[in-house]
Amino acid sequence: MTTPLFLLRCLQIGLSLRDLDLLTVGMVNDIFVEHINDDCNYAALATQEDFDKAIQKRLKQKEDEVIGRFKDYLNPTQVSELRKEYEKQLADAQKDLETMTSKLSSHDTEVADLTARAVKAETALLKNKVASDNGLPIKLADRLVGESEDELVADAKTLASYLKPNTTPPMRTNEQSGSQTGVSAGIDEAYMGLLSSLTK
Repeated sequence: MTTPLFLLRCLQIGLSLRDLDLLTVGMVNDIFVEHINDDCNYAALATQEDFDKAIQKRLKQKEDEVIGRFKDYLNPTQVSELRKEYEKQLADAQKDLETMTSKLSSHDTEVADLTARAVKAETALLKNKVASDNGLPIKLADRLVGESEDELVADAKTLASYLKPNTTPPMRTNEQSGSQTGVSAGIDEAYMGLLSSLTK
């Protein structure tokens, strides 16, 4: 389109040069086309209801197209419900974890107590065995000191050495019967005389 033809179209539809400051060439052409259409006699004119139906049909087509493209995706309602379900499962799992942790802590305490009792019982049995093997009374087994069996055996042998009876006979006295005085000396002399008479 040439400039003179463009200005002619503007004059035909009643546009001034000031109006052109607010309009583009395309808008001027559209206005001119609609101006010509106003003088056209159509066999049937579309009503507002017809336009609404056409728009609704087009919107329905677009809606179906969008639904078809995203049919495998979750809608916001489904996402919200799924999130609530996952949050509930997470809360239940957290509660179960706390319960199991509490039970595990209780079991650890019981295991530690049973282990200590087992160690104590094993130590007592070992002490009894060592005491028996080394000739000590069972009542003295608790007095044995040591961490290992060798240490307990060494301590038992040391303790047993103090408990052995003295089998060495007493030495004969060198004192004479005359050195005793009083009644004791007389009794001793009488016993000695009796013994001498029995051996003759």
